[in-house]
Amino acid sequence: MPATSVLPSSATDARSRRAAAERLAWPDVARGLTVLMVVAMHIMYLQIAPMMWSSLGRQVHQPIIDASTVVRMPLFFVISGFLSASALRRSWRSGVSGRIAPRYYLYVVWLAITTLVVWAVAASDGREFDAWGYFLPQLWMPGGILWYIWALAAYFAVARATRAVPAWLLLALAAAASITSELVDVGPWGGVISGFLPFAAGIRLAPQVRSLTERVSPWWGALLAVVAVVLVVLEPVLPFPPAAEIVTSGICVAAVLILLPRTAGWAGWRPVRHVGRHTLAIFAMHPLFIILFSHLLRESPELTAAVAASPWSVLLPIAELLAIVLLALGLERLLRALGLRHLFEMPRWRALRRRRSSRVS
Repeated sequence: MPATSVLPSSATDARSRRAAAERLAWPDVARGLTVLMVVAMHIMYLQIAPMMWSSLGRQVHQPIIDASTVVRMPLFFVISGFLSASALRRSWRSGVSGRIAPRYYLYVVWLAITTLVVWAVAASDGREFDAWGYFLPQLWMPGGILWYIWALAAYFAVARATRAVPAWLLLALAAAASITSELVDVGPWGGVISGFLPFAAGIRLAPQVRSLTERVSPWWGALLAVVAVVLVVLEPVLPFPPAAEIVTSGICVAAVLILLPRTAGWAGWRPVRHVGRHTLAIFAMHPLFIILFSHLLRESPELTAAVAASPWSVLLPIAELLAIVLLALGLERLLRALGLRHLFEMPRWRALRRRRSSRVS
């Protein structure tokens, strides 16, 4: 009799643990999808489009990449804000040490590495490159591919400073700023300004985001997905494009938040989930690989022309995407094994001092 009462309870507990693990897995899957879309977008616009404009690969992949614009970074920033919601209730000191300083530290580190690589490639091509002129202004005005790391630090600082502002008012101001940045030329600040709206939605509406992932029926997610596809197709004819893009992005992100947690436990998501746990390494290193691959293509114009003329060029963006992700993951593992983990995480000076003092004592 006791055995029969324990077994169902154990089975129920196991199912509960699996369900909890799947719910915790969906942010990693979502971030993995966004980083793959970002790398694919940069491959297209930094390499394939300028160097192989007439190729079948560009004609097939560019429309897909353009259509993913409404969900690519908005989803990433919503997830980033959602995961930062608990830190918003802590002190400024905790926010600076836990969210702001580590992100800005990583931004500076990888901006310096990227500058050195661009300088080395330019020197090998016999071109002049003002490394300091490239590096210094971006310390406070991000204009390169790494702008999102700078933005995450700035977004949390703004969200923490406006913690007392009602959520509806903050989101209204963020939406107005996003629309204005589309209507007025604000230079490299456009993407930064537009990205704050989804981040603010994730951090200030965290309970609503959690409700979408756990309580809303997947049928609503399917319906929203259909509406999102229709809006993306009709995007060229929608009135007032800046506001229409915000609405479309919101519907797309809501559909993903409803549907993805229900499937995050699938075995097919495991590689994407692994990518989502290493977004920093891939985001930080993929520009370097694109720069080097582009350099190799410029050095071999005959090979570039042959690839562009071949129908197999449709596989080039996919193959390069996989190669970049695998190289970034492998290089991160190697650098950490060599003791260079501070390329991926800010040193904890207090912990280091405590270790040294304990060794001395």
